[in-house]
Amino acid sequence: ASSALQQLQKIEGMITDVNSFVMYDLDALLVCVSNVFTGFSTSSSSSSSSSICGELEVEFLHSYAIKSGPVSFILQLLIDHGVGMEAASYGELVQALRCGCPAEKIVYDAPCKDMKELIYALKHGVRVNVNSFNELDKIQSIMEAKDILSCIEKERILRQVGVGVRINPLVGAG
Repeated sequence: ASSALQQLQKIEGMITDVNSFVMYDLDALLVCVSNVFTGFSTSSSSSSSSSICGELEVEFLHSYAIKSGPVSFILQLLIDHGVGMEAASYGELVQALRCGCPAEKIVYDAPCKDMKELIYALKHGVRVNVNSFNELDKIQSIMEAKDILSCIEKERILRQVGVGVRINPLVGAG
């Protein structure tokens, strides 16, 4: 890394007093993506099925946690290679959509989602992980309201958009 920094400092116009920087190994990243797909499926699709014990069919959505590195270029590279996105905030949700991630490959997992955020996610066809009974009540209110979503949008949400329930068991002290 220090030799890379020295090379960067030689480039005309570069700031010369930089003592740190971030460098991404895109080849290594894509090898990891390939390993995940291979390890959890024989398919190259990010949403794939696998049989467990020959009986239970399980669907996997291989997703990248945007908060781990919200660099649009990296997100677009991952999306282009079939990776879904996990958004832990409204801003990350918007970023994932702007980077071209198909809505059905986004999991919106932010805590304390407000009505505006839930409506936005549902209208765009994003999978929503519900973190509380309060959020579940909000989604029910959205679906029952006559003036928020059209009948066509409600039908699409019921058929295509997944709503997951996040369960955090209390394990041990605390």
